[in-house]
Amino acid sequence: MRGHLAAAHHALGVTVVVLYGTDYYDEPDISHLWNEIRITGQVFNKTERAAEIADYFENFESQIE
Repeated sequence: MRGHLAAAHHALGVTVVVLYGTDYYDEPDISHLWNEIRITGQVFNKTERAAEIADYFENFESQIE
């Protein structure tokens, strides 16, 4: 199913970005969130601002651990 959807999106020239969050069954884990902020920055051509935000929260997280 995924392959067919990917092929359809590609044929239409549609870029798909998938961001992952925790699901209801896993322990909460925000470690991947900083990378997803950077990916979102790339999508919207705001890489520098996204890096600033991700760095801020990474630093904040390390202070409270």
